[in-house]
Amino acid sequence: MKKVVFISVPYSADTERGVELSKLGGKYVRQVGKVPFSPVLNFRYFYDNGNEYEAVLQDCLTVLKRCDEALFIETESGLSKGQSMEYAAAVSIMPCETVTYEILTALVDIKSKQVCSCRHSCNT
Repeated sequence: MKKVVFISVPYSADTERGVELSKLGGKYVRQVGKVPFSPVLNFRYFYDNGNEYEAVLQDCLTVLKRCDEALFIETESGLSKGQSMEYAAAVSIMPCETVTYEILTALVDIKSKQVCSCRHSCNT
């Protein structure tokens, strides 16, 4: 059975960037053969981000504890307040990986350009 990876990104300060980071993280997780779970992409339609921050965070922590691993995507200013809380909950119970946007982009690009069995560069 494939491992499920919780994808943690900063969201409240810049929701569009949070969506972009979540999609990139999900692509990377899939490329390494695991199942991505992004609360940003899964919860954003069910909560009012401005008024339900605590409810969203509690639900994120509930789902996080059911995942096998966690991927934390940092921005220039490091982990956000919510990410820091998620990291504190995850670090003692599962493998956690922290990457910057730049490193994650490079990893996705490398995986996308691997040579297929017919020796052509494929973008799959």
